[in-house]
Amino acid sequence: MTRFKAIFVHAEGLEERDIGSSYGLSADSLDAAEQEALALPAPDGANFVKLLDEGWVVKTVGLPVDA
Repeated sequence: MTRFKAIFVHAEGLEERDIGSSYGLSADSLDAAEQEALALPAPDGANFVKLLDEGWVVKTVGLPVDA
């Protein structure tokens, strides 16, 4: 069973919507899950990734912006 999952999100102001499906991660710690999620190819329009631990959002990370 996968403990951590990642879901890409487009957030603007107080509005947010999930983009695409969730990804099961093989990481066994939050730091490792964050690194694994940031290495995934983000879908167009995503500006954040939510990390879930057993179904609960435990961290939201902003995606790097290309200059």
